[in-house]
Amino acid sequence: MNKEIKIQGMSCEHCRKHVEEVLLKMDNTTGSVDLDNNKAIIATTVDDTAITEAIEEAGYKVEGIKNV
Repeated sequence: MNKEIKIQGMSCEHCRKHVEEVLLKMDNTTGSVDLDNNKAIIATTVDDTAITEAIEEAGYKVEGIKNV
């Protein structure tokens, strides 16, 4: 399933890379993080709760997740 995740707190390329690493380390997940628009677009089988927990443990805030 494809998901768009709005993420608050990313301010630089290091932040973008950190969030992308967190997401891509999840099982069956591919995608990328768009720093300019503060969002990630991923294809995954991981549920929204696990995605939110992983991003927030990394120090960023999830503003919302929607299926796209």
